[in-house]
Amino acid sequence: MWSLAPSAGVLAGAPLAAALAQRLDRGRVMAGGFLVAGAGFAWLTQTRTDSPLWTVLAASAVYASALVSAMTLANELALAAAPPERAGSAAAVLKSGQELGGALGMALLGSIGAAVFTRELPSHETLGAALATGSPEVGRAAREAFTAGLTWAAAGAAAVMLLAATLSATLLRGTRPLTPQPRPTPVRG
Repeated sequence: MWSLAPSAGVLAGAPLAAALAQRLDRGRVMAGGFLVAGAGFAWLTQTRTDSPLWTVLAASAVYASALVSAMTLANELALAAAPPERAGSAAAVLKSGQELGGALGMALLGSIGAAVFTRELPSHETLGAALATGSPEVGRAAREAFTAGLTWAAAGAAAVMLLAATLSATLLRGTRPLTPQPRPTPVRG
């Protein structure tokens, strides 16, 4: 039940971004979303072995809601640029790209976290295996190694968010919602 907390932020993020994008430059709104997501990831870098669970959940809510905000606008821009008769294909390509990008991002960040964990605690492959030893010393070291891996992975994600914010602000500056032009109706005589 506690893992639902980040979803509350996501539910508020997309409508807020859409409302802001009606009044402000979309590139800046997207950049703001990426910056806030970066702040959420930066917050995760402050996690320690004795940090309360709510801090991880709150940081996750921040980055998740901000990412949803930015990606909602990216979807709108991409789909509005496609001709109406190609909207379904454009949506499929967009969704496939998002899924692939998300999977590659998680794999990369997970690899960073795992590499740090293994470097810190080379005698055990996983946190579970280390905790299963029953040794308080090994358990403490495993928790510290896991937290160090989380810190490095979150720092990597924060850096990517900073890059995405910079690219959004510069490449999408002045972007307004694109409205597809209606197709002329053929005149039959």
